[in-house]
Amino acid sequence: MGKLTGKKRKLNRWPILYIGAAGLAVIVIFTILVWPKPPVELKFTEEPAFSPHLSKAGTFKVRWQVNTPVRATLHYRFAGSQSFDELSTQLGERGAAAVPAQAGTTIEFYVDAPGPRNQPLRSKDYQVTLLPYVEPPATKPAK
Repeated sequence: MGKLTGKKRKLNRWPILYIGAAGLAVIVIFTILVWPKPPVELKFTEEPAFSPHLSKAGTFKVRWQVNTPVRATLHYRFAGSQSFDELSTQLGERGAAAVPAQAGTTIEFYVDAPGPRNQPLRSKDYQVTLLPYVEPPATKPAK
């Protein structure tokens, strides 16, 4: 207010501009952070890797890697079996599973993982005849 003469006091507009600019910056940053991102296409970065030789413990080991953390499942069956057994892994990009087996048997397996929007990822079907454990060659001690 001004004096009693009726003259109005002129308000400074700078504080209003500062508050508006700061509010606009907060809205822009929040929008960038919350804006929905397109889903990542799930794919194998490393196809299932395995050796036909059993481990020392008598297990058949398979490992794989995908580009997004998921819970993958190894489906396997031995020769003569009608249905697949399943081994699920923990949430992660890398997966591995070990199946107890005997040398000379044939195992058929594949790996699948649930993808975004109900589009699962599935590896090729593999069929392997298992071989016995082979002791690695002994190394010579250094002289």
